[in-house]
Amino acid sequence: MLFNPEWKTKTDPHSLKDFIAWLETKNPKEWYNYAVKRDCLLTQWVRHCDADAMGSGSSLGYIVHGQRMNFYNSPFHRIANGIGAGGGDYTFGGALKRAQDALAEQENV
Repeated sequence: MLFNPEWKTKTDPHSLKDFIAWLETKNPKEWYNYAVKRDCLLTQWVRHCDADAMGSGSSLGYIVHGQRMNFYNSPFHRIANGIGAGGGDYTFGGALKRAQDALAEQENV
């Protein structure tokens, strides 16, 4: 049977559950550079969701699956920046913990 590209599911860049699943595949001790967009956790995440994703406008703006999106004032921004967790832990393991905490907060609302 031939492969149909329409069968390929898209990863939702707004899904904390998908984000957590992706973070679980990363080395928890590996660092990312929050201050440099090309190395930022969020850039790596959107490129996982869409290999053709690109930055757009602000430092937290992207075009993913042809749609403009901005992570400013979102759980993803706080996770990547370490806001609410003392900051300064720019490892994938630290981001995973913050993402799990953010998901738990959302589910308890």
